[in-house]
Amino acid sequence: MRVGGRDGGLQYQLRCRNTARLLTVAARPGNVVGPRKAQSATPGTQTHQLVITIAALVHDSAARARLRGAVRSYAKLAFCDDPQQLASAVADGAATAIITEWRDGSGCTIESTVRAMRAEYPNIPVLAYAPLTPEGAHDMLAAARAGAVDVIIANFDDVGITLGRRLAAAQATTLSDRIVERLATLVPLPVAQMLEYFFRHARTPPSVGGAAAALLVHRKTLALHCARAGLPSPSALCCWARLILTSHRLEDPGRTTEHGAIEMGFPSGSAFRNMLRRYTGLSPQDLRDRGGSMCLAEMLTAQLASRAPGLYPGRRRASRAKRALPHGADAPDAVTAVNQDTAN
Repeated sequence: MRVGGRDGGLQYQLRCRNTARLLTVAARPGNVVGPRKAQSATPGTQTHQLVITIAALVHDSAARARLRGAVRSYAKLAFCDDPQQLASAVADGAATAIITEWRDGSGCTIESTVRAMRAEYPNIPVLAYAPLTPEGAHDMLAAARAGAVDVIIANFDDVGITLGRRLAAAQATTLSDRIVERLATLVPLPVAQMLEYFFRHARTPPSVGGAAAALLVHRKTLALHCARAGLPSPSALCCWARLILTSHRLEDPGRTTEHGAIEMGFPSGSAFRNMLRRYTGLSPQDLRDRGGSMCLAEMLTAQLASRAPGLYPGRRRASRAKRALPHGADAPDAVTAVNQDTAN
């Protein structure tokens, strides 16, 4: 920016990135320059964003107004007056999430409805809505026991962007439960527990050391479990969990790769792209075209089911020990000795 002029007037020369030309603005009293309106790259086209539907069983009119205002930009609320309407809204296939109070208009609990929704529609998260009072805390606990995956505290979580974060966390929890339940049949119990930790803490982001501390074992023990089962290393499984849940966030057409990656703990969109290409060979657009998170879940499932051998830390040590043996020695015994040495 340069100040000064031949006529003594004050001028500002601002360089516009988009047009790469200079705009000269005379700084005189009363001269106001308004911001330029953003123009679309292709004239006459508009970006359409998919609006999700949330079935809500909330009776208070003020609470309904807060919820409606919090999700106005990305979701549509379908308010229900009783549990039967709530069940119908889910059965029709429109609702992708449920927000419900623990009691209906007559004061009776809706435990049977919540349990039925979780049993018949496990992919749809149920969030309990209650105030932060002794009675509300009791209702939250009862709803969690019935299958609610998260809670929304009235006047705290139903304003601003907090509600969107709660909904995203609940959807990620539901997806994680499905994937971990499926993968648990393919891996040993310690590896299944490690995978559950990685999916539960994917936003942190998680680490192998954190998983080891949570499971009360050494991180080398986790690597040993993976190596003995012919599975990818713990760090690779951690990356897979982050990729799957981040790709789930990118399934919304209005969310950019940069935004979704930062939400899930990546330093930038480029960091997510590099990790995705390193593990899958896909770009974010390729991933969207192939189904998003479920595509990655299928790839991970196939990899774990095949038990394809790889150069993992335990295998590298065993390979070095095998090459160091005299000709004719028993290789399996050498591998066992190396594994015992690693465990010690």
